[in-house]
Amino acid sequence: MPQKSYGYAAGRVGVLSLSLLSEAALEQLTQAGSVEEAARLLTDAGWGEASTRQDIERLCDRHVLDACKTVKELSPEQQTTDCFLIQYDILNLKTLIKSRMLGRPDADLSPAGTLDAEKLRRAVAENSYQDLPPRLKDAMERIEKRMAMAPDPLFVDAELDKAMFAFVQDRLPLVKSPEVRGYFEAKAELTNLMIALRCARLGKNGAFARDLLVAGGRIPLDAFVHIAEEAESAPSQVAARPYAAQVLPVLRGEPVNLPMLEKATDDYLLSLLRPGKYRNDSVLPLIGYLVARQREAGAVRLIITAKAARVPAEEIAGRTRRLY
Repeated sequence: MPQKSYGYAAGRVGVLSLSLLSEAALEQLTQAGSVEEAARLLTDAGWGEASTRQDIERLCDRHVLDACKTVKELSPEQQTTDCFLIQYDILNLKTLIKSRMLGRPDADLSPAGTLDAEKLRRAVAENSYQDLPPRLKDAMERIEKRMAMAPDPLFVDAELDKAMFAFVQDRLPLVKSPEVRGYFEAKAELTNLMIALRCARLGKNGAFARDLLVAGGRIPLDAFVHIAEEAESAPSQVAARPYAAQVLPVLRGEPVNLPMLEKATDDYLLSLLRPGKYRNDSVLPLIGYLVARQREAGAVRLIITAKAARVPAEEIAGRTRRLY
């Protein structure tokens, strides 16, 4: 049985991190001439046997799942690491509800979350959510009420995303690490910034945006409603925040490049965790390892998808997030 201590967790993920892809390996993948060549490079890098895009997708899933299992086994602070794992429960609930809309109750679920995936399957099948954490329970009951009137996938996504951030906010007072608290504060604000800008791009009004905004952060929700109505106000609303240097150059573009804003956001959030990589008195190395595996898998997926679509290597490099 693994020990639940900071030192043991740091030592264990330190060893596991040796198998992470390097920037040089990622550059090789980017320069690969085909999906098949990229698959061979991943096999040579010790990722596992792969020859097709589907093989690579399975390897990405396995690497992230293994990292999630490691976090669950080693975490001395479940209240902290659950904040990073709850996303997989949310994904499962979205999958189950949307699969039910389509009449496909046997949808594949991820075992990476904090809750037993098959229990979630039964809860959705029976429309019974009493055993879920309160934020998820309330969201699912609101979704069921809306579903009784008409299927609404956007409402499903919005309610569960808001429930995820509310779940995190409930646990942050128990989190010891100021870096983690800063991470989720920034993540909530940057998520709301992206929501507001997307609403503005789609011509949606402020009231529409307000229904999508998530909990957390120091910027009032009214500021994001204003951005949804007047996108040009975005730079002034975030100019005083710690991530301003990363996002302001993108926000000043005409029009704002939303994929590049997502990349700048992800890179900033990673920068908050990276300084804790080698600490042995904190949960940060464990969280960093999880995020590293997620980033690694995301980068590989992006590269392989782009290769399949014959996107030029230089364009792929511009889209790829920084590694841990």
